[in-house]
Amino acid sequence: MDGDEDERFARLLEQMRGRYDNSDPGHDFLHIERVLGSARRIGDSVGAELRIVLPAALLHDVVNVPKNHPDRVLASQKAAAAAQAILGEAGYDAAEIEKIGIVITEHSYSLGKAPSCIESAVLQDSDRLDALGALGIMRMVTCGALMGSRYYDEQEPVPQTRALDDKRNTIDHLYVKLYKLAGTMNTPLGREEAARRTAFMQAFMVELDTELRT
Repeated sequence: MDGDEDERFARLLEQMRGRYDNSDPGHDFLHIERVLGSARRIGDSVGAELRIVLPAALLHDVVNVPKNHPDRVLASQKAAAAAQAILGEAGYDAAEIEKIGIVITEHSYSLGKAPSCIESAVLQDSDRLDALGALGIMRMVTCGALMGSRYYDEQEPVPQTRALDDKRNTIDHLYVKLYKLAGTMNTPLGREEAARRTAFMQAFMVELDTELRT
């Protein structure tokens, strides 16, 4: 990014620090900062336009719809719509706002859209990486607690034959979604890091199963 764009994004970054809800640690500003860091690294590795990727990463969760809300699938579209006015006030032009909105919309796992540009691919990978590894486990447990879920099914903690239900059993979210994320990554760096983090989560489940059998 050139100097003017750096200034524009820097102002937007400072503006947004107080706009995120810290009552949900899974979607607070620390999450945004982690996604921004991944977006820079992955974006640089594939030659993406950072002037598009970084504002999209900053604003991708500006509207946060809870996982168990009926409008969850619309979350990224709502965030993209809310981002339009914010970006306009920050000095982004109409073409930039349109592309950033597309990138925000397409990042969503729930929406299920394939990335239409390399910038969307970068944001998808960056956001999904934060759902994996040690941080992914922390975010998963936080989400379960906010929904009032128990940790695991008492009869069959590690699912083998029972039906999965990640609204009732927090640990089921690994099998419903998180273990699948590595297979959805778009970039070499994203795939490499997702594989490493997924292996950590699988090791965690081995330890959990051992402890529950003791």
